[in-house]
Amino acid sequence: LGPSVTGIRVENFVLMLKPSENPVCILNTSAQFCKMAVDFYFEKVLRGGDKDFLCTVFVEGQPVADARGPKKTLKHVAADSALKCLSKMCHTVVITDSGVDKGSLLSRKEIKHKSVAEQKSNKLEENNVGNKMLRMMGWKEGEGLGQSENSIVEPIKIQNECINKEGLGSNAINSDNITREEADEIIKNYASSDAIEDLTFSSELSFDERKEIRMMGKRYGLSERTSMENNYGRKRIFLVLSKKVGPGVIIEQLEREGRWGRYQLVRPEGG
Repeated sequence: LGPSVTGIRVENFVLMLKPSENPVCILNTSAQFCKMAVDFYFEKVLRGGDKDFLCTVFVEGQPVADARGPKKTLKHVAADSALKCLSKMCHTVVITDSGVDKGSLLSRKEIKHKSVAEQKSNKLEENNVGNKMLRMMGWKEGEGLGQSENSIVEPIKIQNECINKEGLGSNAINSDNITREEADEIIKNYASSDAIEDLTFSSELSFDERKEIRMMGKRYGLSERTSMENNYGRKRIFLVLSKKVGPGVIIEQLEREGRWGRYQLVRPEGG
């Protein structure tokens, strides 16, 4: 009785432990994170009472723990037993709500500065069709266009910030400080980079700005969470974007450092 064995080693399972979660939630969260199957199978105990059941926990078709008792609470008891068993053979990653790294916060000023710098660096590549056509006609980088070469060097920039890449009538960030284009530029570059650290935004951002940034983050396949601090009655909200990093990358990083952001590694107990 039970699911078929897939051949994937149980030792590949990683326990994602949030102290506030119950055993069943921890197993389900861990299964989703590792992309491994966890199943609970219930059997009525022969010659037992009406409420006497046996629950077996399977990981990728392999039984790891069981428990016996009333069906109503049996799943949690079996899950707790499975966690104790798996901790002896699998890595555990403890997830703590340790707030945010204040040293890496992105303020409005930094977002605007980064966006301007990145826009300046986005020059036409030499293999661009328009670039090739201009060079064939004798143009050189840094020169103005036209026969006298005294016309503009830089492309014409749109001055009206109400006009954005999303088209007229779209819900742009309603702020004089950060435009949707500026925020999109930051998130796009983060998503396409090799960085695995979180992208954390300062608490000075407004609710509407955070809402737009969260939507952009989802567009680029990023995870998002908020971290709140209460200093003398004043609530501060930080928005954190992160990449959906696989268990192998997290374990490799934690093996080197022991702790990484809000993750802390606990190695298998053995035995």
